[in-house]
Amino acid sequence: MKHIGAIFFIGQLMHCTSWGQFWQTELVLDKTEIQLIFGSPQQLSVVSTDATGPWVWQSSNANIVRVDASGTLTAVASGAAIVTVTDNDKGRSGAATVTVPRSQFVTFKGGASTTVMFYNPISASFTSIAAVPSNVGTGAHAFKITAGAFANKILVVNGANSTSTSLFDATTLASTAGPAVTANVGNGAHAVAIDANRQLIVLGGSTASTAIFDMNTNSFSAGPSLSAAAAAGALTFAITSGAQSGKAITVHANGASTTSLFDPTALSFVAGPSLPNAASNGTNSLKIVGGVRDGYTLVTLGSIGGDTALYDPATNSFSAGPAMGSTIGNGAFTFQIASGSNTGKIFAVYGNSAANTGLADIDVTTWGVGVSIPNTAGSGSHAIYVRTGAFAGNYFFLLNATATVQVYQPATNTFVAGPNAALTPLGVGAFSFEIP
Repeated sequence: MKHIGAIFFIGQLMHCTSWGQFWQTELVLDKTEIQLIFGSPQQLSVVSTDATGPWVWQSSNANIVRVDASGTLTAVASGAAIVTVTDNDKGRSGAATVTVPRSQFVTFKGGASTTVMFYNPISASFTSIAAVPSNVGTGAHAFKITAGAFANKILVVNGANSTSTSLFDATTLASTAGPAVTANVGNGAHAVAIDANRQLIVLGGSTASTAIFDMNTNSFSAGPSLSAAAAAGALTFAITSGAQSGKAITVHANGASTTSLFDPTALSFVAGPSLPNAASNGTNSLKIVGGVRDGYTLVTLGSIGGDTALYDPATNSFSAGPAMGSTIGNGAFTFQIASGSNTGKIFAVYGNSAANTGLADIDVTTWGVGVSIPNTAGSGSHAIYVRTGAFAGNYFFLLNATATVQVYQPATNTFVAGPNAALTPLGVGAFSFEIP
């Protein structure tokens, strides 16, 4: 006579069809928590001793993690997904949580080179990856494609006074040639979002020309002209409040105080509010969060005296901000400190092949002397905030004068040496892009 029943063991439910014959009610996987790195697929396997398949694998979000029929996992975008496997014959399943961590970024060396490095936040190290098809130089920048046949790829506008672009695939960490821009991309070039499917490229190079990239057709067309020419130091920032909300301001730089006001609905530019002083190489901007100037945009103008300007969206106008008192030039950048005793204060790297920095209070009433960088910052220098891994909460300073990343620690307002990026020297057009 056969007995059918269920036996419970601690931590695992087992069924038996007869004494001496047992199977697990859930499929056991070799891993249940996985950190997945771009370009490094991982294999997930069923290790239940009584299971032989066939298996059906599924991801809860294939836009973050893809899984194929053999259980191979591929990172598509940062985030988390649950990957499940099902035994169709016996109706059992197993699952693993797969996380694609933030702060995986690629760094393009610039200086009319094709060199690209990848930063892995789990190993806290840089590695060399496949070169881009064409040189990356002055005016280079990138954005993620979110629609069309190349959705989830990153379009790199190579700059270097050329029309070339590269399509970067985060799943393989490799690039292929992309569509040609309508005209050469030069000093001061950058991208501006028009809507979910289109990006406007300010072409710079002392021209007023722009181009429009359509993600659905993967092609460029000529865009509307700026109200004046844009060159080294040109930038655009979004207006998010006031009567001009939804529009954007383009600072032409080029040694001028002029700007353009961009209307993405009408797809046109008109003359914008004037800056209090001329903008040139090293101009950069940030939106202030907190304090009496919450919502204002600070523009450091790239000049001998370190002039600054404050944009008020309520009046659609600029006023003079406090001078930094030092020359701002190539390699300058600015950010608002996110943690530590200086939270909310604004940290400015002056560039111009110098190591000096400035620190402003959250209300931007005055600039004080900041902590010196261990190495100088010149053309191509920039910073990126690290959110994950051993350096989480700190800023990587990638500087043109050294291969060693300098890590700014806001908790102590100090620098320590970070990983070797093997990118000496960074050149004009160098930049880093966190894979979204």
